Amino acid sequence: MNNPFDDYLLLLEQMRVELSHLSELANAKISAVQKNDLIALDKVMKQEQASSMTFRGLEQKQTLLLRATELTDVPLSSLPEKYPPEKRLDAKNTVEKLQNQYQIYRCSSEVARNTLECNLHVIDKIISDSDQSSEGPGYQEKTPQLPSAMKTDFRA
Repeated sequence: MNNPFDDYLLLLEQMRVELSHLSELANAKISAVQKNDLIALDKVMKQEQASSMTFRGLEQKQTLLLRATELTDVPLSSLPEKYPPEKRLDAKNTVEKLQNQYQIYRCSSEVARNTLECNLHVIDKIISDSDQSSEGPGYQEKTPQLPSAMKTDFRA
C-alpha cells in the first residue's frame, strides 16, 4: 500500500465495477425468468454467488483501509470532506459514481425480485388449482387402477 487514501478510492472503484456487474446479472435474471429459461436463471444465480464472494474480499480490504486512513466511522457521503484537500475532488467523484451505481443496482435487483415473486405466485396458483391428489408429489392417484386385462378372478 503506497497511499491508503488512494488505495481506498481504488477499492471504491472496484466496488462500483462489481455493482455494475451485479446490475447486469439482475437484468439477465429478469430476461431468463420472462423466457421461462431455468437453466439460464441457474447460471445467473451461480454468477451472483461468485460476485458475493468477490464482495466479501473487497469488504475485508475495506476494513483494513478504513483503519489505515482512520475513517472507520465516517459515512460514505461524508468521506470526501475527510480526505486531504488535494484528493477531495477525486474522492467526491468516486463516491458519487459508487452511489449512482448502487441506486441502479437497487432498482434492477428490485425488478428482478418482483418478477421472480410474480412467477412463483403463478406457479403456486397452478399447483393449488390442479386436481392432483394431495398424497405424494402429485403424480400418483390415491388407489392405482389396474387395466381390466390384468385383473384376475381367484375364485375360478
